[in-house]
Amino acid sequence: MKATGIVLLDLFSGIGGFAKGLLEAGYTFRKHYFSEVDKYAIANYSHNFNDATYAGPVETITGGIEHPDIITFGFPCQDLSVAGGRAGLEGSRSGLFFEAIRIIRQHQPCVFVFENVKGLLSSNGGKDFEIVLKAVADLGLYDCEWQLLNTRWFLPQNRERVYFVGHLRGEPARQVFPFQESDFPASGVETRPVAGAVVAFYTGTPNIGTYITDAMEKNKPVNARKLTPTECERLQGFPDDWTRYGLIEGQVIEISDSQRYKMLGNAVSVPVVQAIAQRLVSGGQTVGPVIPIQAVTEIQEAETVDDVTQAEPVGALLENHVQEIRFIKRYIALHNTTKSPAAILSFIKDLQSAIDKKLIRKASPYANEIDLIQDKLISVFQRMKGNERFAINKKDLTRMTGIVNGGAQEPCSREQDIGRIYGGRKKGTRKCLNNTYSDARGNGTCSHNQGLNGVLTAEQMANRTFEMLHFTDPWRSLLGTPARNFTLMLHGEPGAGKTSLLLKLAEYLAINFGKVMYISSEEFESVTFTQKVKELLNPRPTNLEFAASLRGTDITGYSVVILDSINDLKLKLDDFKALKVAHPNTAFILVLQHTKDGDYRGGKDWEHEIQIAGEVANGTIKIYRSRYGVKGMLDFFTYFDMKALPGQTI
Repeated sequence: MKATGIVLLDLFSGIGGFAKGLLEAGYTFRKHYFSEVDKYAIANYSHNFNDATYAGPVETITGGIEHPDIITFGFPCQDLSVAGGRAGLEGSRSGLFFEAIRIIRQHQPCVFVFENVKGLLSSNGGKDFEIVLKAVADLGLYDCEWQLLNTRWFLPQNRERVYFVGHLRGEPARQVFPFQESDFPASGVETRPVAGAVVAFYTGTPNIGTYITDAMEKNKPVNARKLTPTECERLQGFPDDWTRYGLIEGQVIEISDSQRYKMLGNAVSVPVVQAIAQRLVSGGQTVGPVIPIQAVTEIQEAETVDDVTQAEPVGALLENHVQEIRFIKRYIALHNTTKSPAAILSFIKDLQSAIDKKLIRKASPYANEIDLIQDKLISVFQRMKGNERFAINKKDLTRMTGIVNGGAQEPCSREQDIGRIYGGRKKGTRKCLNNTYSDARGNGTCSHNQGLNGVLTAEQMANRTFEMLHFTDPWRSLLGTPARNFTLMLHGEPGAGKTSLLLKLAEYLAINFGKVMYISSEEFESVTFTQKVKELLNPRPTNLEFAASLRGTDITGYSVVILDSINDLKLKLDDFKALKVAHPNTAFILVLQHTKDGDYRGGKDWEHEIQIAGEVANGTIKIYRSRYGVKGMLDFFTYFDMKALPGQTI
């Protein structure tokens, strides 16, 4: 990791503790972006970092910035702390973590670092930290490490925080953790006054002490007084008067003490960041790849917050088979695409590296698939003389797609159990669409959340699991949290903005949730459609593809398929039902044309097959039917600042 001339993106930046810590560690910024919503924090950041560029709230950050080398963030902790009521990551504030994950997925920095309260490890019985780990693991890009550190090791303040570091695979990485208190001999809380420092007793809070005293008599403080903002700045490692001034519209303002206390209470401790930043460059005891998060299935019951305090080097290794699944997904994505020899060679090297590091083991249930992928890639590469279209035979494609769609479940080899699960009224075996079977000898359930012969007990029914899409705003406010295989129907008059809306939604889905196929028979060949793609999609997601017809287009492996419109595509209701059965894990977004009387073509029967339905009019979408409880409305013309093309409506 280089330290000079880097591009920094500082999310939830507050008063710049991360940026200040990097500077103290000797880093220099070629470009410096920050994101914050608090008026006074923005003003203070602008005053202290004159060359920093405000990037707007995190929800609005998509393109328009240089590729960051480092992304730092301390996402809002109120919903994870005891004081915040422990709403967890489902809370409106701490849920902004998923916006940070989206930005990391989009920009893929060499390193990301985040900090949060100790409660992140225990919130909702550990489930919130499990969600954090899974969200990072699902990126499939980063090796990670974390540790609970205490500001007391650097300054006279007891402030325990979780620090989490992600290293982009394929980039040189130096292990940061563990730190020990003994690494910092000057640490600890003094118990007597020392000139120029705040050293004293703190009253019942793990955060910045509100009061200070010079002595204790019978366990009670004597001459207690409130800490000054300057003393709080020292406790967090900032220079004196760091929070005193702000810059608003070019004018320097003086910030009130109440706002200074608030900003300092939310800040990250500078010397802790400095120590982490120095390790990123110089490395800890070992140099090389750090232990990867391979998947998340459960938080071990034996692990407690106190265990983590003892500085586990890189956290618990929670693994399943996500590495194999990731390579299988990557292989499927090659199907029917044109690739260069360099691209195929890169895939071969990545796969071999994972095998060498024992991230993929011979005992894996998917060892045969990995061997097949490796052999096929090498065979194709050896005969390539230039760019070539890659094709996977139907049998292999079906089997591997089934593995991916079924998640990281081990295929069951017991044919008789397959029959028992799927036989139904017939005695013969009925093929599972995903080709991922589970052993029915246990509780009778299978990977399709069905029981023995299609019958579930009440307990099994209550404990079924479904993969949900955790949208962020504005899509969360509009559509809620739908299942991965949701169905959405839109209709509206010509020129209402349906295509523009669909392109922005397709962009969001492709960046965050996998491959998206946009099939548009009417507009595919039009100049205006190309202009809309050029104007509205920036950057253009690599996971978003377009086609003119459903016929002849293989939608296997796509997470979302957009059909615009089903009328032009001549798709009948029965055909759509069959399509859903054939692709049970794919989300479908349908567009229906309006009739002259304002209804939509195809009849109301379509609504029975749809989970979410909305009408588009004059650049606004209104959801009027939803099985997910959210019926939102969005003025997307205004929200996305859309402008009409010359001579065209949006």
